[in-house]
Amino acid sequence: MSDLSLNFVSKIERKQKQNIIIKTLMALASALNVKPSDLLKGSKGPASNRRKHVDLLSRQLYKLPEGE
Repeated sequence: MSDLSLNFVSKIERKQKQNIIIKTLMALASALNVKPSDLLKGSKGPASNRRKHVDLLSRQLYKLPEGE
């Protein structure tokens, strides 16, 4: 949904890719239906906030056609 590769997103999640351009941040935020500032909070935000984003991501993944 973000038009970013799974490998690229995985690196961001594992903090192997620390610096991303604003276009990438906007694409991720749009795909997750969150504000870009929510993504910038990272792991420093409250656990409930992280859980909300994980749940949102899971729901979006389940909507994908099988095999994607």
